[in-house]
Amino acid sequence: MAGLSFGQISGTYTIPGATYTTIASAIAALNTSGVGAGGVTFNVTAGYTETFGSPTAGLITTLTGTAANQIKFQKSGSGANPKITAATGVGNYDYIICIAGTDYVTFDGIDVAENVANTTATTEMEWGYALLKNSATDGTQNCTIKNCTITLNSTNTNYSLQYGIYLNNVTPAAPTIQLTITTAAGESSSNKFYGNTITGSYNGIYLYGWNDVSPFTYYDQNNDIGSVTGNTFSNFGGAGTTCYLVYTYYQNSVIIANNTMSGSTANTGSIYGIYGGTAYNANASIYGNTISITMTAATTGYIYGIYNAGLGTTGTTNTLGIYNNTVQNCSEPNSTTSYFYRSEEHTSELQSLRHL
Repeated sequence: MAGLSFGQISGTYTIPGATYTTIASAIAALNTSGVGAGGVTFNVTAGYTETFGSPTAGLITTLTGTAANQIKFQKSGSGANPKITAATGVGNYDYIICIAGTDYVTFDGIDVAENVANTTATTEMEWGYALLKNSATDGTQNCTIKNCTITLNSTNTNYSLQYGIYLNNVTPAAPTIQLTITTAAGESSSNKFYGNTITGSYNGIYLYGWNDVSPFTYYDQNNDIGSVTGNTFSNFGGAGTTCYLVYTYYQNSVIIANNTMSGSTANTGSIYGIYGGTAYNANASIYGNTISITMTAATTGYIYGIYNAGLGTTGTTNTLGIYNNTVQNCSEPNSTTSYFYRSEEHTSELQSLRHL
């Protein structure tokens, strides 16, 4: 009787090294063997560069990450961050790195970038880092993306789909079909995004959970954009489609903090710095953000610094805090009938607008 088995991966490895010459080979090994006791750390040498050979080379699907057995890819040494250049895309839902149903994964100081050879809507990347799900009972939880520069190409005509960091209630195999979540294990919760620079992407960060019904138990929980170190957004938008730098829906206890959104854009559609979508009776904290946007080409587009369309709607036991944000030096020099809102809150009960 004979068989083939693969030992789980644990310990510390250097990339490039004798065991794993590339990040892609380390990901492939994780997907095959899983992570063992004590977890695994891949130290990626500063200045290292790699171009993925296939559009799924960055897909992490192992279901073995735990609090005790974490998976870490991190920059090692001084110098430039390691950088992964995208493979050739194949459609409307391409990513460079995708974590799908895996928990406790960290990418620290690992840059990702569009490939200059990708020049069509089919071949270009829609997402830099994507956090999707394995199934309705297996979300992506306790993952961290930090200190990374994410560079995409905002001329990608899939404008509305392109985000530097993208979290959604879907699987890689069915990226347009929303899952029905009935257990906390199916949420994508407690993920952290700190100190990243998102540039050249049409939009910034997207968090979209399950559209649960009362009592809204299975929204995503405790996702955090910037509480430890804020993220920086630049070189965004550029066409006639609405641009969102932070976009959230169906999130409870979300934090959006200390982020900097600044720069000029030729966008002719409206721009939202922070957009809070529907989350009934949800907690949220939005603080310490700085928003300075110039729309150089717009004549009718709107600038919304912070727009709360539904965070905390029908609230009875929740806390919604929006404070200590700075919205300044925003301009539309060619405006004819444009509007500028520093902060706007809209709830279905009050039908009110609050301009601060």
